[in-house]
Amino acid sequence: MSPARTRAAAALGTPLPPSSTDVAFHRWLPAPGIDYAVVYLRFRLGRAEGLAFRDRLELRTGDDATARVYLGTGWHLAPEGAPAWWPADPAATLTEQAARATDTGGWIVAGYSAPYWYLLVNETRAQD
Repeated sequence: MSPARTRAAAALGTPLPPSSTDVAFHRWLPAPGIDYAVVYLRFRLGRAEGLAFRDRLELRTGDDATARVYLGTGWHLAPEGAPAWWPADPAATLTEQAARATDTGGWIVAGYSAPYWYLLVNETRAQD
């Protein structure tokens, strides 16, 4: 398993689908020792398989009141930490968006722009 795939599985709490390829992972820490990080994740996967993975992550669409809290603004946590491959305005350009809160007080948002899925994970108990 590639380092990016291993780190993605750790951030999401589950492995990426085996058929996903071209995995890119970036973890931004504002400063060492702070219990906060933002994970930027991109991988190539077909729309249907990505929707199934999104469901496995228990992410909800904008029809869900809790998910609506994170969609839109949840994408814009740390623009200074975003890697070059990250979309300039994911809230406006990605389709199939969904989100959920995590058990640690953070959240996950996901969206699709063919052929890639993009996920942002707000980690509130990060380790440096």
